[in-house]
Amino acid sequence: MAYSIPHHATNSGSSTSVSVTITSPASGNLLVVELFCLNVAGMPAAPSGWTIQANDTAGTEKQASYWKVSNGTETTFSVTLAVTSPWSCSYLEVAGFVGTITLDQWSWADSGSTSVSHKGVGSQAHRVP
Repeated sequence: MAYSIPHHATNSGSSTSVSVTITSPASGNLLVVELFCLNVAGMPAAPSGWTIQANDTAGTEKQASYWKVSNGTETTFSVTLAVTSPWSCSYLEVAGFVGTITLDQWSWADSGSTSVSHKGVGSQAHRVP
């Protein structure tokens, strides 16, 4: 089965408020959000309706993956960090996905102690029959 990525977006900042705009998702499509930040004790819990799939730490660098199956009404993914932190957040919408959701790959890079950037949303959604 072929997958397509009809929408994607990124946002970044340095604050406690993290958000990325979700553009007109189709009901039933898979939404994936990758959040990267520095110098926080832990990553925020998943917002209502979302599932946190991965939550990794490498020193002061943190990464978390969140997903949900769209109901077609989402407009924003938002979480609040415990402290002001540099962050980068990306989302993608996967059309044509069916099966069990497993996210197993992403790509990111720390550009120093005061900023964080991503190399793009790299999560792979796999269909497990």
